[in-house]
Amino acid sequence: MAPASVASRGADWTVAVESILEASAVGPDRVAEAVLAAASSLTASGSAALVRWQSEGPRVLSGTGGAIELPALRPPEGPGLLDGRPLAAVPFGASTDLVVARERRQAAFDLDELRALRILAVLGARAGDRSQEAFAALYGVATKLLGSRDLEEVLLAITNATCQVLRAEIAGLFLVDPAGECLEMRSVVGHRTVETARLRVRRGQGLAGKVLATGRLHRVDDWTTDPSITKEFLSIASREGTQSGLCAPMRVGGRTVGVVCAWRRRRSIFTEADARVMTALADLATVAVETARADQAERDAAAGLQDAHRELEARYQEAERALRIHRELTQIAVEGADMGEVVRSLRSLTDGLVVVVSEEGRPIGRQENHDEQLARLVQAWCRQRPDRAEEASHLLEPSEGQPRWTIVVPIRAAGIEWGFLAVALDARPSSGDLVAAEQAATVCALLVARGEAAAAATRRLETEFVWDLLEGRVTDEAEALVRARLMQRTLPKRARVVLVRVDGWEPLMRSQRWTAEQVERARGRIGQALLQRLGQLSPARVVAHRGGLFAVLAPPPRGAPVDHARRLGELAISAVESPALRATAGVGGIVESVQEFPEGFRQARFALAATALPQQPVMVFDELGVLQFLLTPSDRGDLDRFVERTLGVLLDYDRTHRTSLVPTIEAYLAADCNLHRAAERLFVHPKTMRYRLQRMQSLTGLRFDRQDDRFNLQLALKILRLGREGRHAWTGTS
Repeated sequence: MAPASVASRGADWTVAVESILEASAVGPDRVAEAVLAAASSLTASGSAALVRWQSEGPRVLSGTGGAIELPALRPPEGPGLLDGRPLAAVPFGASTDLVVARERRQAAFDLDELRALRILAVLGARAGDRSQEAFAALYGVATKLLGSRDLEEVLLAITNATCQVLRAEIAGLFLVDPAGECLEMRSVVGHRTVETARLRVRRGQGLAGKVLATGRLHRVDDWTTDPSITKEFLSIASREGTQSGLCAPMRVGGRTVGVVCAWRRRRSIFTEADARVMTALADLATVAVETARADQAERDAAAGLQDAHRELEARYQEAERALRIHRELTQIAVEGADMGEVVRSLRSLTDGLVVVVSEEGRPIGRQENHDEQLARLVQAWCRQRPDRAEEASHLLEPSEGQPRWTIVVPIRAAGIEWGFLAVALDARPSSGDLVAAEQAATVCALLVARGEAAAAATRRLETEFVWDLLEGRVTDEAEALVRARLMQRTLPKRARVVLVRVDGWEPLMRSQRWTAEQVERARGRIGQALLQRLGQLSPARVVAHRGGLFAVLAPPPRGAPVDHARRLGELAISAVESPALRATAGVGGIVESVQEFPEGFRQARFALAATALPQQPVMVFDELGVLQFLLTPSDRGDLDRFVERTLGVLLDYDRTHRTSLVPTIEAYLAADCNLHRAAERLFVHPKTMRYRLQRMQSLTGLRFDRQDDRFNLQLALKILRLGREGRHAWTGTS
């Protein structure tokens, strides 16, 4: 088995290097034996050999352990397999490799072991150098290289060793940038200027650039006289005081990955021994850089695997959460729960504020703790939305007025947009929050569509019933009561018919790009708003519509004045809040039985027709006066009813109290509303005349100083005089 860590076997490594150091004093054969023994020991290999590759095949120069079956061609540098045996090869010279092998089923060689083999090969190849100082420096660098994972620390050790062994004042180590065209200084010692530490050298520039361009060692004895070196960095060399230099390339697989340089502040000649030491240092630097890059690649791969694992875990958790959300919300839809249950469930799933609103910002269904501020935010966003695209959801970032992140999801079903679901969160929503909101909106659409279908069926029945009632197709009171009870409605026994006409639908449909279904829903909302508004004044029970015409049956309280009917019309108009729509209202007279509803409907239509007059959006039939006869042909019954509405109270009062209020009105109008002449005509005191007039105004609500009231009184008196029949025939007394 391979050792857990070559670097951790510090004692074995020290013994191995010292053995190579001692062997260097004896000869090359002893050096080869020491290198092979160290390689077998440090990598726990059964076999090791120095192999020279020739044209006729491999030749084993020296070996230890069992024989290694070698391939015919030189294998690539690094770990591999040969006939199932783990094998590793590193260069020992130009055509010589250090090769180690293990038995089958043993572990392959790792990067630490490969690095140790490279260092042994460098030391063995340079062991013939008699300079003990140079070898000691190489030994220190090799030890640092094995004992440290910090690339910068190893590079600094190499530059320090370069200064020491080559007796140089400045040493530096360049690495090639990712583009492969420029050298960047990574480690430097002995320099005086910042420019040297930050030096960048392009291919072919100066001494280091020449080495990058040629891939070979180069030396300069004098900057100023050597014509082979360009002078781009002469100013820096002058400030540093350097004159001579030696640079060696760091080579991997035929390409240069860096350059090691030594500079002296004097004219000097670098020897062949200096060149060999510099080459050895460059080889060690190459091992350090390649090992660091391999380690970094391993760390990046491990980090990538960890990130992928975390991402998978996050996706799994999101999937689990999405499944839980789906189950919980689907259960709500299956059980037919209300909107409040969806809101409560979504609040629990997201820990946020939740509302479900219509486009107007009103809550849909029953919702506890309805958040008005969030509803207003959705309403404002809806008004500013540029189009009605089929987007799934919207994310609104925090703003000054709304400090939370907000998810807004349209509630759509069958191509209709019913409203919006909004979720406000303190932090940016996760993908799970978005999924929860979108699925909740789908459930809301199902609930709304289901409820809307039931409501639409009820509205159709109610509409059919109301129009049958108003158009005289239902005349039996028992039938009317039964049909109303089947719709869970209460038919008022005494009511006014309020007709509301809403115009402007066509332009609104074009501007909002509404479908026919959306228009019908908007009309349904107006119908509900009519019931709510009229409910402020009268317990309105039934509403129906045909197109833009709405009919409401509103029971008035006993003894309610005509002003009450006008107020009903004004409330009905206020229920239509859209500025694009215009509403007018006509209010009929009081209906006392089922058989009278057609008459009440006819009166409401007359009143609605009268709204065509300028500044008259609301008209009450009781206030039409003579207009009712101008709007439609009338019969004797209409005339009698007009007299009843105008003079009925006074006629009943005269008969009950044996007074003369009606003759008093007739005399007052005949005298052109002159109080004294009318008093003379009736032979009464003017004060008596004034008292009678005040009494009549209080009973009828009519005013003698208003032209329309005087005209209606005169017309009613003439009809009464012409008729002379009916239950209100009177005989005046003075």
